[in-house]
Amino acid sequence: MGKLTRLVVASSLFLCSLVASGNSERPLYIIFDGSNSMWGELQDRSRKIETAQNVFAQLDDSLFENRPVALRVYGHRRKADCTDTELVAPFASGKRARTNLANVIGSVTPRGRTPIRLSLEAALQDFDGRPGDIFLISDGVETCDADPCELVASWRDQNIDIRVHVVGLGLTPAAQSAMQCIAAASGTRYMEAESRDELSAALSTFVTSPNLIEQNNPLPGDQQAEFKIIATDDQGRDLPVAGTLIDADGYHYTVSANILYELDSGEYSLSVGVPTPGGELYGEITDSITLTDSGPTVYSVVLPRPPQADASVVETLNTSYHTTDKMPGTPLPQHQ
Repeated sequence: MGKLTRLVVASSLFLCSLVASGNSERPLYIIFDGSNSMWGELQDRSRKIETAQNVFAQLDDSLFENRPVALRVYGHRRKADCTDTELVAPFASGKRARTNLANVIGSVTPRGRTPIRLSLEAALQDFDGRPGDIFLISDGVETCDADPCELVASWRDQNIDIRVHVVGLGLTPAAQSAMQCIAAASGTRYMEAESRDELSAALSTFVTSPNLIEQNNPLPGDQQAEFKIIATDDQGRDLPVAGTLIDADGYHYTVSANILYELDSGEYSLSVGVPTPGGELYGEITDSITLTDSGPTVYSVVLPRPPQADASVVETLNTSYHTTDKMPGTPLPQHQ
């Protein structure tokens, strides 16, 4: 399996240099995070909201010449309101689409919460039965006690032809794992952006080559093992969890509850907990496990439920196969 490396380009103008000849004509629906946490900073010390506004201000009209684009924003109008999601720019194409995106995102003032599932449900209605792609830009996990992973997995089960592509804007590792679940449930790839250039590159990848980000199947001849996490609280209720598997070479795999993964056989260190809006894993535990190709390994764990369980974003009953992406890192300590 190939290592997943962060996509970096030399200039933020990379996006503008792309031509529309390779664009898909499938409608594109952008869901943009306007929650209060967007005032936070990226690794380059820029504010997340200002970085995103700069990227969208530099879009080239030709990028959307043959592709209808719509924009929905959440968390931008009211504090602590889990119904705050708004279609701010209906489907349009060409110069009108670019102008709509730049003007609306440029005027967003982050205020509220992160109702991702509600925004996805509204997007499905806006597509009105058409196929298309959703591009979700978020700097945090669901904060409205809802499960977007379950929703997206149900779309695949119902053969709804809408793919959800996810870019995390300056997320912690725990939050990355939770957001990766949405992409995994949709059969797409999660991407992380820590700068203006990385966000530009991610957006250009999704817009111009949406089919290139589908997760790859295992290579023929690979000895694949199946792995799944099932988590409950002390009362036997299903619990959303997320975490990391680290193999003997030190490569990281993000994993979430109730998704069946395919990985190489071997020894792994597992770290898992309940993701919270602050990006931490609540009740985190670590363990050592062995995966073999002789049958599925189901790891069952009982964890405490957070006092305010409003980050339930990683639980899904989707049983389709997903191949995780390797990320270089440092192995966790092995437990005796």
